[in-house]
Amino acid sequence: MVRLEKGDAAAGYSHPAELDLAVWERALRSIVVSHPVSLLKRIFIQKSEIVSPAFTPDEVALLAGLFKTAAERATPEERIAFLLTSSQSHISTELTSGIAFVKGGEIHFVFANHRTALSTHRHPQVPRDTVLYSYEQDGFRIVAQPYQTRMGSDLLERGQEGIAIDYVAVGAEPKPAAAGSDSRESAPLGDFKLQERFHLLKKLRDEGLITEEEYTGKKKELLKMLDVNGAPLK
Repeated sequence: MVRLEKGDAAAGYSHPAELDLAVWERALRSIVVSHPVSLLKRIFIQKSEIVSPAFTPDEVALLAGLFKTAAERATPEERIAFLLTSSQSHISTELTSGIAFVKGGEIHFVFANHRTALSTHRHPQVPRDTVLYSYEQDGFRIVAQPYQTRMGSDLLERGQEGIAIDYVAVGAEPKPAAAGSDSRESAPLGDFKLQERFHLLKKLRDEGLITEEEYTGKKKELLKMLDVNGAPLK
């Protein structure tokens, strides 16, 4: 869903804005988002966060034309609202939502949700009038790339992340961080020895952070790693 909605009258949006389709495509491709990895998952994937483009190529192809049309039709008091949902299973839906607007020589994006998992039981239908409502606090962050400036927390509500993109300079098409890469790990998890992983797993169980069943299952996975590529894990 992409639509126009009334924004802050004092914001000074540069609307209507006529930007080439390629500009919107480059801007959308340039946004990079990081999601933290739970402590339990760190034992296996050895990363503290997952960094990847905010939008898939299919999403960029879908959204770019819609943003272009909306920006051309917007009045100086209107901004662009967007909402994407993707069913992961019969019990879970992923939500990405926020707003976008052009101001001066920049395209601004404010995300309230990014790949946020919602229970279809609790949220059978996501309200379309709440694109700026954050369903998960601190669930992601935007990683600034060349020609981008992160918005200050004083301009955002709790749970929101914002970025301003110089749409002229972004024509150089800076390469986003590779999917699955980790730009800043909080601990050298890749250097963990197997016994240290077992120790951490046992600690999580003893402190009640995981169940006995989860402990047993993850322990079996670690034991399987003893014969990775035919050699013991060091």
